[in-house]
Parts: sequence; structure tokens; C-alpha cells
Amino acid sequence: MSELVEFIDGPLILVSWISTAAFTLIGQAFFRPGKNRFKAVWLNAVLFGVVFVAFVNLSFLIKEPIYQLPYYCYARVWDGTRKRAYLLLFFIVQLSASFIFCAIQTTQTTKATTSHRKFFHLTIGLIAFSGIIYDPKFVRLSAHLMLQIFIILEHLRSLECPPFNFLNPYLRTFIDPNQESETFILTPILLILGSLAMFVGQGAFYSILLGFGIVPFKGYTDLIKIAIAVPICTLAEAALSFGDNVILPSLAWIILSWP
Repeated sequence: MSELVEFIDGPLILVSWISTAAFTLIGQAFFRPGKNRFKAVWLNAVLFGVVFVAFVNLSFLIKEPIYQLPYYCYARVWDGTRKRAYLLLFFIVQLSASFIFCAIQTTQTTKATTSHRKFFHLTIGLIAFSGIIYDPKFVRLSAHLMLQIFIILEHLRSLECPPFNFLNPYLRTFIDPNQESETFILTPILLILGSLAMFVGQGAFYSILLGFGIVPFKGYTDLIKIAIAVPICTLAEAALSFGDNVILPSLAWIILSWP
């Protein structure tokens, strides 16, 4: 069943990114941080409106009636196979472990260490690794949507919009003081962008994310590229104080993808 609805992936990724960008731009242009019930109602209404318009645009792109979209989305997630059942169960276990760990750490401390933050690298990396092995197209779509959800949640949280401001105590605990402030917390977004690529190998995740597939190993040429990429990325990490989760995998991907 899943193969029959894979045609929705490209249009869904395009429409969802346009909608995410539109919502964040509207929020930044017309709303200011602060607890205000009237503002919260309007901001949630804007979110609902953007999602509705996204469904309309998706319906137009795939030339299917809008009432069929929930079915296509459901069929894309659940195809009835045992492999997909095990994969989704594994994803749920990893996400549940992340939520439980986050809740426990928030009650025990107000400031998490780097080793605490690495736990999320592990769980997200396991999700990416298993998805790339068993269903790379599905994990590609999931990665796009996961990034968008975190961007929207952080945007709503930064504007102190109920009910999303309940995330404050959980996210502030895991702030990296060298890279961000409580005003705009980038850790979850950078974590998804960076840890997946670092876990499954430089370029593998980004290749799948961009839809190009994994570049095949070419022997000694690739070994030379790896030998060049490792010291360059090590020096870059030592020099960078911000964005290393994204910059380092991107830099390595550029070196390894060089002709």
C-alpha cells in the first residue's frame, strides 16, 4: 500500500516547507513575545489556517480531492506490513525514551550537561539508522516533517503562545549556553540536522534527505577524501562555537561528494 502512495512525498515536502516558512514569517511580522490570550487565539487560528491552505495546495498538486488526503497520509505511514509495524514500534520506543529522559532530567536538575544532551543524539541516530536500512524513503519524509514540527513548536514557544509555552521548562534545561539563549532555542533543530548525519555517516543522511540516495563507495578515491575530511572537520569543530551540528556534516558531505 505504501508504494502506491509514495507519489505524495515530493509534493508534501514542498507544501509543508512553504507552509512552515509562511507561518514563521507571519508570526514574526505580526506577533510579539508576551502572554496574551487574545494573541494566542489569533496565532493558533493562523496556524490552523496555514495548515488548511497547505491541504488545499497539496490537493491541487497531486490532483486528488482534499477529502482523500487523510487516507493518503494514513496509508503512507501504515502499509499493513510487519516490517513497517516493527519500524514504527521502534520509532515509538525511541521517542518515548527521549520524552521520559527529558521529564526525569527536568525534575532532577535545571541545567543539563553535554553528556545528557548526547542521549538525544543516540535515540535520534537510532531512528535514522534503522529507517535508512529498512525504509529510506519513509525516513526521508519523516525527517522533513520532524524538522518542520520542531521549527513551528519553537516559534510558538518563543512567542510565549499557550498552550505551547508549557515546553519552556523542558527545553531550557537542555540549552547549550555556548550556542543559544532562552529567547530562541536551536538545540532540537540543530540536533536533528546534525546528529542524524553524524550517526549514519557523513553524507548518507543528507543524501537521503535531499532525495539523491547514498553515494556508492568508490575505493581508494573515497579513502583519500575521508583522510582529508577528518582533519578538516576536526579543525573546524575546534574553531566553531556555534552551529557545528550542521556545519561539520555539511562540510564533510561537500568533501566526500567532490568529483
